[in-house]
Amino acid sequence: GCGAVGARAARQLLASGVVESLVLADRRRVRATVLATSLGDRASVVHDVRGAPIDGAILACDTGLHFGIARDLVDAGRFVVSTSDALDEVQLLQTLDARAEAQGVSVVLGAGFAPGLTCVLAALGRPGGPRVRGGPPPGVPEPDARVA
Repeated sequence: GCGAVGARAARQLLASGVVESLVLADRRRVRATVLATSLGDRASVVHDVRGAPIDGAILACDTGLHFGIARDLVDAGRFVVSTSDALDEVQLLQTLDARAEAQGVSVVLGAGFAPGLTCVLAALGRPGGPRVRGGPPPGVPEPDARVA
């Protein structure tokens, strides 16, 4: 999705220098096109990320859409970061753990919980916290999961 969360993530990824290019998708294609235009020639628009030549995806789309897209991406060997904060959907996404491990990819959950990534990092630091399978996306250094 290319709303507030997706647009900000896209801008930050391009500014980070970690990614070469971005592929954007939104049910409102005009919104994706406007964002891609503002980002320049390193951004393009597709109808559905599942058929796009990508390494992984940040799912910032509407609640209820994350599981199906994430499942298909994991099956195709792509990593997924979900911004869903809907408990039922996050519980469904957790069932992708074995699939992700088999594919050697990560499924990161909770990126949309308030206050966001700090919650994920805090959970990773506690015993019995969630696991992130397969390490970070290519080119991203391994994070230190210890949180003070």
